[in-house]
Amino acid sequence: HLVRGTPVLPGVAYLEMAREALDRSQALEPAGAGVRLRSVVWARSVALDAGPVDLHVDVFTRDDGRVAFEVFSGDELLHCQGTAEAFAVIPERLDLDALRAQCGQAVRSGADCYAGFARLGLAYGPSFRLLDRIHVGRGQALARLEGAAAPMAAGFVLHPALLDAALQAVAGLADPAESPALALPFGVEVVEILGPCAGPMWAHVVAGAEPAAAEGMRRVDVTLCDYRGL
Repeated sequence: HLVRGTPVLPGVAYLEMAREALDRSQALEPAGAGVRLRSVVWARSVALDAGPVDLHVDVFTRDDGRVAFEVFSGDELLHCQGTAEAFAVIPERLDLDALRAQCGQAVRSGADCYAGFARLGLAYGPSFRLLDRIHVGRGQALARLEGAAAPMAAGFVLHPALLDAALQAVAGLADPAESPALALPFGVEVVEILGPCAGPMWAHVVAGAEPAAAEGMRRVDVTLCDYRGL
C-alpha cells in the first residue's frame, strides 16, 4: 500500500506469516484443527521506501503455557505479536440472500471506494483492489470480494489481498453525513481460521456492540465466507 506516499507492507500479511510459521513449527495440537490467533497487535508498520526488509517470525511457548508469535526485523524491531491456539472447527453458514436483503440501503462500487481511499491518502496496488461492491445496511455491510489470481493465491491460506479487501469493506459502515477520515487497523482481538480463503468471497461487516478500548478507536466484526456462505 501507499500510505500518504510511503510504500507499506499491509498489516494482514503478518497474519498469514504467523499462521505459516505456526504450521511449520507444529506448535499447536491437535494438528489439523482450526487455528485461533488472539490479541494480535500491529506494533509498527514496515515501510519499504528504503529498499527490501528481512522479516523473521518467532514461535515460542510463554511461561503461562500459551503459544505465542512475534514478527520482527533488524535488531529485534517488533512489528506484530500475538498468541495462538487450536480449536475444533464447527462450520457455520451465512445466509447471504438474507444479508443482502438486510443491506438494501445502498450499493457502493469498488471503484468509488478506491477513489475515496485515494482522496484520503491511501492508494492500493492492482492486486489489492479486490473490493467489487458493498451492500450497505443499518450497522452492517456485505461486500463481494473478487478472487485473487490463481497463481498468486497458490499456497496461501489467509491470502493478504482477500483479507485486506475484507478490512476495506469496513468503509460500508461509514456515515455519509460525516466527513471521511483515514483510519488504519491497530490490532485484532481474535482471528478464527477455519479453512483457506479462495475467491470470489463475501465479507460480512458488523459494527461492534461493545465500546472500543480507547477514544477514537472503532470495534468491528468481520466474517469471510465463500459463495455458499461457508
